[in-house]
Amino acid sequence: MRLRPNPDTHPDTDPDAAAAAVPPPGVETQVGPALDPGGAAGGGGLVSPWGAVASRLRQLGWSDDLLDSHAYDWRQSPPAWSRPGGSFQQLRAQIEARSAAARGPCTRVVLLGLSLGGTYAAAFLGSGLVDEEWKARHVERLVSISGVWGGTPASPWDVISGRLEGLEAVLDRAAVRALVRGLPSLAWTFPAPRLFGGAGAPPPVINAATGRAYGAEQLGQALRDAGAADAAAFWEAALPYSFISAPNVSTHCFYSYGLPSVLSITYGTYDFSDAHPAVQYGDGDVTVPYASLAACRTWATVQSAPVRSYSYYGVVHAQLTGVAEALQDIVDAVAGLAG
Repeated sequence: MRLRPNPDTHPDTDPDAAAAAVPPPGVETQVGPALDPGGAAGGGGLVSPWGAVASRLRQLGWSDDLLDSHAYDWRQSPPAWSRPGGSFQQLRAQIEARSAAARGPCTRVVLLGLSLGGTYAAAFLGSGLVDEEWKARHVERLVSISGVWGGTPASPWDVISGRLEGLEAVLDRAAVRALVRGLPSLAWTFPAPRLFGGAGAPPPVINAATGRAYGAEQLGQALRDAGAADAAAFWEAALPYSFISAPNVSTHCFYSYGLPSVLSITYGTYDFSDAHPAVQYGDGDVTVPYASLAACRTWATVQSAPVRSYSYYGVVHAQLTGVAEALQDIVDAVAGLAG
């Protein structure tokens, strides 16, 4: 079972979505075609991460009825997903239905998640919606690719400055800023105080004009000082979920390192309006620092189920399936062939 954004959620019919991410003037959003279990989307074919894995699984004899997907609203965060009728409850029901319909000796599912999808899956497994008995009965293992376990300083930079995959360079920056500040999921992926806080840790956000440094515990104030009060409320609501705890299922964790990744951003204007703030970089996969990517390794010390981590040098975030060695390792993990 793979995890993908929900193409069906629409602000007109979903009150949670309406409160989360309504495009501001100047920004239009369109939903693309949904991926089928093999990863094809409107001719996208097998070049997608899902398609690459599915193609290899078919070569191993997996039929399409063994490949399923779970749609979730990626714009939201655990407080919304945990509500009655929310995405976590829907995922639980989907897993139970899949397990009940399974034939053969194994009736448990393998959860495969890419980037935020892996984080979402682990957050679901750590939620109060499922207990250890349920996980033992229904989940064989979790396989994550570029999971974000303790947030990333790139997210406060995105929210404060209005960055969105380079679109701010071609669209109205104010419109993009309003859009990203309405995404609870971005506030959820702010640097977790447990991982990026404490004495000696570089503050994720600094304002040189005011002389104030904002540690991982103070990012809500940074948002308010930057005029992003709604985003600050999202951050405060998601703070208890900011560091992903051990899922207590067999886990295979894939990530990369060796590329410059944001650790801290310094603004030089009182209102955080710098178009190009100063950035301090460290090791990671461009999007996420190494410490957050590799935090899954600590799960081995707190859960009895095995945890295996796999790291690859010089691969950009979420692009591991484009590397032959990594793709083979991922397929082996999903198929239960990893040594």
